[in-house]
Amino acid sequence: MKYWDIFESELVGPIQIICDEEGILGLEFGSEAPKEGLKKSTDLIKKTVLQLNEYLIGERTEFDLPLKPEGTAFQGMGGTLHHSLRTDKKL
Repeated sequence: MKYWDIFESELVGPIQIICDEEGILGLEFGSEAPKEGLKKSTDLIKKTVLQLNEYLIGERTEFDLPLKPEGTAFQGMGGTLHHSLRTDKKL
């Protein structure tokens, strides 16, 4: 089951947090409800809001959240390409 909620940040505006029982599926700027999932502030969403807020006010530099990103194969390739460019490695 997917869950979602909106974090209303004073610094960057609304951030939509989407998760399931295992991890964070995605973050998106804006307050438009996703097409699927239940609006519910789960423990994982609450932990994500806390860590995002700490990051945005400069108190956190690393996150310790279970990530389970969703995306197309092309989006996955983009992450590999970005990582390769960032670390100066060849694909």
